[in-house]
Amino acid sequence: MEMNWKTIFVIVCALVLIQSVSASTAKEYRFDFSKPTIRDAGGGFLRVEMENLYSYGAPGEPILPLKTVKLLVPPHSRVLDVDVEGFDEEIIKLKGVVEPGQTPVPISSKKKFRVTSPSDEIYSSSREFPSEDFVVPVGVQDMRGYRILFVNLNPVKYSPSENTLSYYARMTVTLTLEEPESKALEKKPVGLFRNKRVDEDAVRGVVDNPGEIRSYKSVDESDGMKSTSLVNSSESYDYVIITDNTLNSSAGAYTFHNLSVWKNSRGVDTTIVTVEQIMADPDYECNGTFGDGCSIPEYNDTAAHIRNFIKDAYLNWGVTYVLLGGDVSVMPARGFYGYVASDPPENDTNIPADQYYAALNGSWNADNDSLWGEYDEMDLLEEVYVGRAPVETDTELSNFVRKTIHYESLSNEVPYLQKALRMR
Repeated sequence: MEMNWKTIFVIVCALVLIQSVSASTAKEYRFDFSKPTIRDAGGGFLRVEMENLYSYGAPGEPILPLKTVKLLVPPHSRVLDVDVEGFDEEIIKLKGVVEPGQTPVPISSKKKFRVTSPSDEIYSSSREFPSEDFVVPVGVQDMRGYRILFVNLNPVKYSPSENTLSYYARMTVTLTLEEPESKALEKKPVGLFRNKRVDEDAVRGVVDNPGEIRSYKSVDESDGMKSTSLVNSSESYDYVIITDNTLNSSAGAYTFHNLSVWKNSRGVDTTIVTVEQIMADPDYECNGTFGDGCSIPEYNDTAAHIRNFIKDAYLNWGVTYVLLGGDVSVMPARGFYGYVASDPPENDTNIPADQYYAALNGSWNADNDSLWGEYDEMDLLEEVYVGRAPVETDTELSNFVRKTIHYESLSNEVPYLQKALRMR
């Protein structure tokens, strides 16, 4: 039988479609919870707590335990659906009212604190609160090229009219994933993926399903790997100090060079790069290799250039730590947008945030407007750890370096060194 060109075209298209069909898979994860602890919070209210969980309540809403689950998603999968089920539900009769969340008050506020009363809409309702078992607060986030989905679980619910709590002893989270069957795609680079053990270990310490890390074993390194005038990919550093020419040539008793020598002596490979060097390299321009495009002028300002250099240093030197060597007059801070549900509510469009230099995915301004770090633009997971030396003069620099070296010279047996608080 002879086939005309139209028949052949239809067959070829059908074959292409068949080959590009994506398979869907389901992955289930289990989480167990202890029985809530209920204690007197004062003022006739009760405080509800669960082991290893934090509690949250918006102003006027019941403060209840919450668990944020962080699930590693395979490199090229698309999350089609999230389903949560609760099991072994138990009911607890209360002898009081669950305490409500309070309106935040800025430290600088001179207003007299006013207690936020329970919301009539919630506390007079016959419905459980919260109504949903879970919330997906943001989309999939990237950490060093590993893709992580956040899911907030609500293991406890409050029934004001019944004056009861219900809680699940066990909850399951099921992800339905779509992944193309193309084998070639499995090796395609993912974001800022470096295929380094240090990154794998960092992610392992963050996610609730570390076994999924094996799905990244076949992924190639980022295609951002290349040498620039400042960063030679054949070299490697753990720590980079970024400052300007003036502070870099300081004649003080202690300088950034002393700090670099100290770090190197302790096995932390360290180097110094100046802002002037960064600004002179076209690869860090808005339309350069590491730029975010030139849609707005801020994509080409000093802060953007520095961030683009950090991307380069992260990918090609393997940098883990960055020290911003100077106050904001030397090393500019990117101002982020923030909303506070205070009384009255407040908006701030210029919160200095060095997270801009630490979390390197995206531009922090996806809609190219005047507001940076809006809710759907946030990058919650950092690629590098960023610190700042808030110095402007030789004296301030010398004091900073001297104190840093002294602190790091202390014996690990000093009691207060055994305790640390890290805020993410």
